[in-house]
Amino acid sequence: MKREDSLFVTPFLGRFSSCKVFPSLCAAMTSGLLVGSGFMTAFYSLQNSFSWLLFLSGRPETGCSFFSGFSSILLNLLFFLILLYLLGMTIFGAIGVPVLLFFRGAAVGAWLISFFSENVLKDLPALLLCYLPATVAASLLMILFGTQALIFSRRLAKVSFSAKPEDLDFVSYLKDFLTFICFAVCTSLFGGFLLVLHMIF
Repeated sequence: MKREDSLFVTPFLGRFSSCKVFPSLCAAMTSGLLVGSGFMTAFYSLQNSFSWLLFLSGRPETGCSFFSGFSSILLNLLFFLILLYLLGMTIFGAIGVPVLLFFRGAAVGAWLISFFSENVLKDLPALLLCYLPATVAASLLMILFGTQALIFSRRLAKVSFSAKPEDLDFVSYLKDFLTFICFAVCTSLFGGFLLVLHMIF
């Protein structure tokens, strides 16, 4: 990917911020956020029937311990990163990646409505200082790696349906995946640390 085709000028971030892909994935997650918020607002009384949607948001329970918050965020991140990686290894990533990020956004939107409905304004500082930073960081990681997964899937599809040979660097793609796993651990530690601060203060 050429640097001028990327949103970021740094070599590392430039590889994961294609101007043709990154904005569309941001739009997919934002659309999911709006749809999830609207859906939970309209059908809040049925939220127990859609607990799986709240689970996908990766939200830790209010007042949970460091380890509980850390594991909740990390497991959610690993779940989505693994799915994105697998979608990138298929020719269906061009559709699957935006759909997956849409559901992630919908899950976060549903969780936000649920959080406000249960905790009203008294826990607004907890939302702003403890939950949202980790949620935003996790979502950004998913969009960045989703960009790479979608591009790799497109290249794979091009190779599959074209007579012209094209090199696919599976090793580099795997290294990118492992790099984002490390970022996921750091993000989870950050989220767990914020939860501890909230409990202390």
